[in-house]
Amino acid sequence: MDREITEVLALGLKFLSEAVLLTETQSGLETVIFVNQAFERLSGYSLEELRERGLMLLRGSETDRQALRGLLHPSFVAEAAPLDIVLYKKDGTPFRDRVKVSTVETANKQYRVQVHSDVTQQKEIEKRFILAQKREATRHLVSGLVHDFNNLLTAILVYSGLMAPKVKGDAQLQRYVDEVHNSAERGGQLVAQLLNLGREASEPEMVDLRELVEENSDLLKRVLREDILLSIHAGPNLKRVRVHPGRIQQVLLNLAINARDAMPVGGELSIQLSNGEYPASAIHTSSVPRSYVRLSVRDTGVGMDSETLTNIFKPFFTTKSKDKGTGLGLFVVRTIVEQYEGRIDTESEPGKGTTFTILLPAESRAEN
Repeated sequence: MDREITEVLALGLKFLSEAVLLTETQSGLETVIFVNQAFERLSGYSLEELRERGLMLLRGSETDRQALRGLLHPSFVAEAAPLDIVLYKKDGTPFRDRVKVSTVETANKQYRVQVHSDVTQQKEIEKRFILAQKREATRHLVSGLVHDFNNLLTAILVYSGLMAPKVKGDAQLQRYVDEVHNSAERGGQLVAQLLNLGREASEPEMVDLRELVEENSDLLKRVLREDILLSIHAGPNLKRVRVHPGRIQQVLLNLAINARDAMPVGGELSIQLSNGEYPASAIHTSSVPRSYVRLSVRDTGVGMDSETLTNIFKPFFTTKSKDKGTGLGLFVVRTIVEQYEGRIDTESEPGKGTTFTILLPAESRAEN
């Protein structure tokens, strides 16, 4: 009777479009007794290869071992709540597998039908959708913060303007009031720049990064403290890149602010620019190597450990106190860089500083 049930199950599952694996459990031991062609195409393994180890053949470095052990346990049934788990094909390719399990029992044996679906692409789409929602929320948050800050600066400008005529004749007080007023004006200019960055520009421009960095050096120095030395070095014949200048300025500001906070007792912030050829596979899907302009920002600060490095580009992740950071700066930096088909890499060790390296696709014409 059990043999007839096995044959009927195998025949019914053979031509299904879903990837199916059939096991039988007897005396506590589970054995794979059938896989259809869809499962062989999905996993790359044949029935003969799966008989002894089953799904254990498909585990890899990112596989949740505990979830896999639970799935292999004879008591596991997931008809109502499918299990999502990362498995690996025979060629080593990882994929996100969604497994549904149903059970057929006889007097002597238990049969389990596993239906496997590759939902890697679906999960990627979901991930991008969630990321898009977070970015939209971030834009609204940043816009609100900038507007609130602008209102505070407006109040400072108004009251410092009202104080100015009342301190005439007192050179020291007049100098203090003038400095407050001038600082508020510079802050207002910075707010205007940040507001412009949040608006979509019509088209990117051909930009010489050396000129852009040098033009913003005074702004960067104001962001840094007096005990931090800013140095800028550019290689010869630097190529141009097609970007929105305001957004690259935002990248520089965010990296400078992070560097400043990482150097509480002072140090050096070094910005270096150079040309280079990089394999296309390192940046995009094209098979043709492209020229890139390398923008390297290095600080001599406290550095980061490996765990922090894996999280720094996540939105709202920060190691700073709540009153000093929102966790959005590096997230914005990476978003901007990727918008131009670029790449950002980070090198850091505790006590040895941090280097952010940005690669931006270069135009063919060099800048002399």
